[in-house]
Amino acid sequence: MHLHGTLGLIAAPIHAAWLRATLLNMVTISADEMQKDLPGYLGLVKSGETLIITQADEPVAEVKPVAHVVSESRPFGLCAGEFVVPDDIDAPLPDEVLETFEGR
Repeated sequence: MHLHGTLGLIAAPIHAAWLRATLLNMVTISADEMQKDLPGYLGLVKSGETLIITQADEPVAEVKPVAHVVSESRPFGLCAGEFVVPDDIDAPLPDEVLETFEGR
């Protein structure tokens, strides 16, 4: 495993992905190495690390934590007064509209 940044640098290949990994404190590992301890590496990702996965010393994937989006409930009546829902909203569509959707 090649560790970069504050973890130290151990025999990493010189290429753009390596440089980016070094600058951004990413962990670079081979696909084979990841398969040996998938739960351990997923734990690193869960703790905030980004992994660069290599195959034959070439970067092939980047695994990073999912950005958690804080979603707030939308307020009731957010668009009140901006449009009017017609009384026939659930009426069948006119034939010409149906024909357009059906490609006739």
